[in-house]
Amino acid sequence: MVIINLTPHDILLKTSTMKKLYPQSGTVVRMDFDVRSIGTLDGFEIYCDRIISSNMPEPVRGTIYIVSGLVLQHLRNMGRTDCLAPAAKLATRNKHNQVVHVPGWMY
Repeated sequence: MVIINLTPHDILLKTSTMKKLYPQSGTVVRMDFDVRSIGTLDGFEIYCDRIISSNMPEPVRGTIYIVSGLVLQHLRNMGRTDCLAPAAKLATRNKHNQVVHVPGWMY
């Protein structure tokens, strides 16, 4: 299994028995959105966004892509099943609230 980190940060996974570093690959996934009005409710506009472009690589058999949690949500809605995000809500953080390491992945 190949794991490619498409976030802007190195990711350190750490448990009590294991530690592994996933370095940033040099590519960061970015998505551009089109926001449009789809109607009104009680006099207020209702907006919808949709992805109009992304530099996300095409799926490759045996490859998992690590992306941010927000990107993961959008990719899931697009039917992608080859992506994970760091489990940031379970992360160990330093005194500046920066992530030091995570215990695993979010699917």
